[in-house]
Amino acid sequence: TFRARCASCHGKNAKGNPNMNKMLKVDLAAINLVDKDTLAKTDADLTATITKGKGKMPVFEGKLKTEEISSLIAYIRSLAGAQ
Repeated sequence: TFRARCASCHGKNAKGNPNMNKMLKVDLAAINLVDKDTLAKTDADLTATITKGKGKMPVFEGKLKTEEISSLIAYIRSLAGAQ
């Protein structure tokens, strides 16, 4: 799910796709999912961002199941632990 829905913007390693940050005109930190600010957010906060979108982040409500969102959050947190 991450590769199909998230990696194009957030990069394979979730640190942000440098090409996408230029295209979207956002700071690379805004699309880095393994930075301390993002990881400090609760699972509920991350779920809300995924489902409702935020800034240039698209809305995934109705496109991803609850289980997929939970798996995405767990996967992101696991990537952070691998650093």
